[in-house]
Order: sequence, then structure tokens, then C-alpha cells
Amino acid sequence: SDLNIVVGQLFAAMVNVIFRHYAGGWRWSMGVAALPATVLFVGVCFLPESPRWLAMKGRRADAEAVLRLLYDREDVSGPLEDILTAISLEGEKKDAKRGFGGLMKRGFGKLGSIWGVKEIRRAAFLGIGLMAMNQFSGINTVMYYSTTILVQAGFSQDASIWLAAMCCAAQLVGVCVSVASMDTAGRRSTALRSCLGVVLTLSLLAVSFMYKGDPLWDYVKVVALMLYLVAFGSGLSGVPWVINAEIYPLKLRSAA
Repeated sequence: SDLNIVVGQLFAAMVNVIFRHYAGGWRWSMGVAALPATVLFVGVCFLPESPRWLAMKGRRADAEAVLRLLYDREDVSGPLEDILTAISLEGEKKDAKRGFGGLMKRGFGKLGSIWGVKEIRRAAFLGIGLMAMNQFSGINTVMYYSTTILVQAGFSQDASIWLAAMCCAAQLVGVCVSVASMDTAGRRSTALRSCLGVVLTLSLLAVSFMYKGDPLWDYVKVVALMLYLVAFGSGLSGVPWVINAEIYPLKLRSAA
């Protein structure tokens, strides 16, 4: 998911590069975003319903049909039994028949289970803390305003648009490193390495803005910005999402 998002950012940046000299080019850039959205809309129209939801509603035959489509085989009794067992353990089928009241009761019950058990509460604090680090490390500011930052650094508007596309490519490199190394190096080591890189590169970027008008420091700003995105992509970009998907019991994962 993280890799796909960053690839999408790179494509969006390249669209900005293509339309940078057109009159009202930003309108074309915004309009092009409607193309993948249209493809997604059309695809969803042909998307089958979730087999878990169908089983939860008691539509076993429909659930089997969807599972046959997904697994491309006739015998889907194993996956279907796994789904039915999970639903039985979580009590979803019973609550689903109660409508909105049952849904609210189950939702608040799961939230109570998260904060009422010490071990799960600690996991929740860990997950929230990691997501806070993901956001407070400045990635949104850098990605949304990279062109403005580069213009303030002394580069032309045209050059800044190109460099902003290179910034997206730099984050893609970092994410590829994360995907390749996370399972071998471990989540903790990957996150620590990324945090150290983010701290160092952001510090270098901050120092470089103290020297305005110096061509050498202008290039240092670009290098620091690129290295920051590589460092962020190599860990802080994806590790918080992965850990949050792994640290909660299955029956509480959706609520958490």
C-alpha cells in the first residue's frame, strides 16, 4: 500500500512537469486526477461483495461463489470455514442482525476492550505514538510544499517543479529499501534507522536555510531534502502501518 501511494505521488509529480508550461496547467493537473478515479469507479462497479460480509449476513452460497472466483477453484470449504469460525468467535453475525444498535454496541464494546486491558492498552499507545511520529516528522509539509521550499531556496519555478518530482522519486527509493529490508532487519531496527536519518537530514536542512544566497548551500538544501525523503521512506513511512496491523488481537484489530 505504501509503495503504491508513493508511486502515485511520483506519477502526479510527473504530470505537473508535463503541464508546467501550459496556460492554466494546474487545471490540467487537477483534471488528470479524475482519470484513475474513473477507472477505480468502473472497477468497483464490477467488484464482488466481500465473502466475509456475505457470510455474516447468512448468504453462504453467495460467499462460496465469491471465494471460488477469488481462489479459482471449486472446493473453497476451507477458507469459508475459517471465515465462519472468525465470525462466530467475534460475534459479528449476531450483532449484524441488530442493525445500527448492534453495530454501535459491538463498536463501543471493542473500544472498551482496547482500553480496559493493560497489555492491549500499551499496544494502543505504541500504535498511536508510531502514527504520531509518522505525521509529526514533517512529511506532509515537505510533500505538499516541496516546490515552494525549493523556490525559497533560490531555484526557479521550472527547476523547482522538476526537483519536486525528484523528491517523490527519492521517497520511492526509500520505500523500496524498506520493503526489501523490513522482514530481514526487523520492524524496530528499520524504524530506528529511519528516525536517525530523518533527524540528521532535517537538521541539515534547517541549518542550510540559515545561509541564504549562497549557491553552495542552495544545493545542500536539495541534497538534504532528498536524503530526508529517502530516510523517511526507508522506515517511518511504512513501519507504523505494518506494526499497527500486527500488535492487536485479531478480534480487536478492526476497532484498533
